[in-house]
Amino acid sequence: MEQKRLCLQFLDSISQHLQILPPAEQQVITTSVSCMITALDTAVTSSSDPPDAPPVGLGSRASQGSVGRPPIDIDCADLAVLNVGRVSHTRLAELYNCHPRTIRRRLLDLMVAFPAHTM
Repeated sequence: MEQKRLCLQFLDSISQHLQILPPAEQQVITTSVSCMITALDTAVTSSSDPPDAPPVGLGSRASQGSVGRPPIDIDCADLAVLNVGRVSHTRLAELYNCHPRTIRRRLLDLMVAFPAHTM
C-alpha cells in the first residue's frame, strides 16, 4: 500500500508541472503511473509462493462409453455457494473444466437460476 500511496503522491506532485510538458510526455507519465497502480493492485491479490498443496478438484468426468457429452459430477452444494458471489458462469466453468452452458444447466437443475425470457 505504501508504493501505491507514493505513486498517487507522485502523480499529485507532477500534476502541477504537466502544463509545461509536451502532451505526448504528459500522456506517458499519466498512463505509466496508472499502469503502476493497476500492477500494484494486482500484486496485492496474487501470490508468488509456490502452491503447498495440490489443486482442489471441483468436478470429475466419468466416461460411460456412450454417445454425447460425458457427464460431469458437480457437487451441487459447492456450485450453489460459488454462485452466490460475483463469479461468472465462464469463471465457474474454468474451475470445473467444462462449458459455461453446463454451469447454467446445473444452476437451472438446482433451481438457483431461472430460464431467460425468449424474445
